[in-house]
Amino acid sequence: MAMPLVPWFFLMALGPVGQSAGESSGGFSPVAMPSSIFGSDWNAYGTKPVSGFTKGLPSETVQSPPKLGSDRFPGSGAWWIESDFVFAWIRGAKTPPLLAAVSAGDPANPLALPGLPGTVILAGGDLSNDGMRPGLRIGTGCWLNEERTIGLQGAFLMVGSGARTVTAGGNPSNTPFVLSRPVVDVATGASAAIPVNFPGLVQGGAVVSAKAGYLYGADAVARLNLFQRLGPDGSEAPDRSFRLDGIMGYQFLHYSDGIGIRQSLAPNGGILPGIQSISSYEQFNASNMFNGGTAGLTAEWWTGRWHLQAAGRIGLGGLSRQASVSGESAFTLAGNTVNVPAALLAQPSNIGGYRSCSLAWLPQADFKVDYRLTERVILSAGYTMLVLPEVWRAAEQIDPVVNLAQTGGIPRPVFPDTRSALWMQGITLGARLDF
Repeated sequence: MAMPLVPWFFLMALGPVGQSAGESSGGFSPVAMPSSIFGSDWNAYGTKPVSGFTKGLPSETVQSPPKLGSDRFPGSGAWWIESDFVFAWIRGAKTPPLLAAVSAGDPANPLALPGLPGTVILAGGDLSNDGMRPGLRIGTGCWLNEERTIGLQGAFLMVGSGARTVTAGGNPSNTPFVLSRPVVDVATGASAAIPVNFPGLVQGGAVVSAKAGYLYGADAVARLNLFQRLGPDGSEAPDRSFRLDGIMGYQFLHYSDGIGIRQSLAPNGGILPGIQSISSYEQFNASNMFNGGTAGLTAEWWTGRWHLQAAGRIGLGGLSRQASVSGESAFTLAGNTVNVPAALLAQPSNIGGYRSCSLAWLPQADFKVDYRLTERVILSAGYTMLVLPEVWRAAEQIDPVVNLAQTGGIPRPVFPDTRSALWMQGITLGARLDF
């Protein structure tokens, strides 16, 4: 096909492309075009930029958000769930001596009085409802924006109940030991004891049971990022990154415990004429409920697959306390049973229900070390603790001072309204799933 005249004339006028005077035609290279031919908008190579072609495109590369499981934001899925097994210790309650024993026939200590040589305290006289107990903490949360700066999270904690029972008593062969209930005589202020088993006089036994109820609580908080620092290179998986978040929300916590004493005895030798047997029980219960707001800080450091969390917060709200004291004795006389609404440590002077409310603080701290096993699975180990001041504990509401007559003089025992701090601390082992 013949080429149009104008293009051929154009090429002939320019001469061989890329060949200057005196050169052979063996090579080609671009030749600068005079602007007078094409106009000022054309460049030296005869091309003209297309106006508006790059309009609206970003001037620099936009970094994509972190991938799920990246080290920039550990746990950077849209939401997560986690579970921790808790090896928990709860502070025990101070308990007065409730049951004591001594070898029979000791003239210096015939009734097993506390503090005298030979006396063995079988129940009470130390801390009750302490020791390690298993627990479980379950949590979940989600981020509300792609930058992971605003989120919601919540958790539920339960520590299992515990119980301890002490049983002691005589037998038909009249085992040679004295079993007694220690008290303080309100009339003299001195230690006294009521025999439960005394060879030749009375044969009986007693059971003391201390039970700690479940400690359980929950919280729901909002989370807001206050500060964050990426690693040295600012890349998607930097080293030695850090963030600090503020948390604020609602929290509640509940704890209850109880202690009971039961005894049964049969007088011998007419020491109590007409009475064939006596049985009785005393029961002390207490529960505490905290409801209020909570606020604090959560700090996180991570490097590679390792991640360290430290959180501290304090709650402020209302603490509701409830307690009850009950007791009853049954006397068997000539085959008939007479019930009396009173027992040794539960008398008309302290039997009943009690309530109290006050403002309370609830400090709490958590530390955890995480290891990212896979993109979605994180394993953790840590430490947790909380303190709830001024709670009622069942054993601490026992008044050991007794007016045995209850018909005159100082009315004792009373409800002492003793308050103390409840603390729980534990080691945690758990796992987390990111989604």
